[in-house]
Order: sequence, then C-alpha cells, then structure tokens
Amino acid sequence: TAVGPNGVAANGGAGGGAAGGAGKADPFAELRKKSQVPGVTTGVNGQKMITPEIAFLGFIERPDGSRAALFSDSTDKSTFFYEPGKQVHGVDILSANVREASIRFPDGTTKNVAIGNKLTLAAEPLKTPTAAPKTADAKAAAPNAKGNKADPKGAKADPKAAAKAKAIAAAKKKMAQQKKK
Repeated sequence: TAVGPNGVAANGGAGGGAAGGAGKADPFAELRKKSQVPGVTTGVNGQKMITPEIAFLGFIERPDGSRAALFSDSTDKSTFFYEPGKQVHGVDILSANVREASIRFPDGTTKNVAIGNKLTLAAEPLKTPTAAPKTADAKAAAPNAKGNKADPKGAKADPKAAAKAKAIAAAKKKMAQQKKK
C-alpha cells in the first residue's frame, strides 16, 4: 500500500482486492457515532436511565403560616413549590427557610441545600410521556381558554351554536343595562 500526495492510502489496483480492503479505516467513523443525550445512561436491562438534578431556588411562607420550597427539576425542565413532606425523585422535602432547604434521602440521611445550589440524585428510569387519546366526553368536559367548562352539548364544537350563544349573552347583557337606566 502506498500513500499518495494528499496523505490517503492507495492500493495498487482498482478495487484493491481482499488483502487491501481489510486494513482500510473508515474516515467517517467518527461522524457516524451517535451522541448520548446528556444525563441519560442505560440500565441493567437496557432501559434508559436519567440522573435527575434538583436545585433549590427559593422559599415562600404563606399567610396561613405554611411554607414551601421552590425547586427546579432537570428531568422535565420545570419549577415547582413543594411543601414539607412531599417526595421528589425519591427524596423527601423536610423543611425550608430563606437560606436553605432540608431534604432526606431514601437511606435516611439528611442534607441541607443552600439556595441556588444543585443536588444530583440517584439515577432512575427515564419516563417517556404517553399521550392518552381524548374521548368525546373528555373533550366536552375540558376547560376552554377562559377557564370555563365547555358546553356539554358540544356548542363549542359547532361554530354556529357558539355564535348564537354569544349573541344571546350579549342581548341579555344589553337588556340588563337598559333596565338599570
């Protein structure tokens, strides 16, 4: 095998034969490697695992005296207020104040997490979201954009019925205003 002027190995003949083909390295092998998703590993049975991180971001004391700690969750990139006693990724939230939150691990040990600090937890199986198919009853009972329950008769699905209901509501409002005068 000879090396050409551009640094590429060249075999003597076209096709190279069996001996020449066995020693060739794939120049694009590095590009074909699939990169892992950060924080995702593979468990014993081949199931994808994720290492969750929670960060203590804040604290609130409500007018009734109850306290809650604000945590961010790396698994779904969300933030939630958790009250003492709530379990998150296998750890219990014990208490919180302005400076730190106290949590208990499954083995019984406790740790205080200062505000703004992250805590890496034990790996757990990756949960894949599954969308449940909506039935006609579920669609009818779902709240609309204003937070009101949708019409169980399906008026929201029928634009003409929705327009008629809106016109009736406007007429009733106008009549009520005229009675006040």
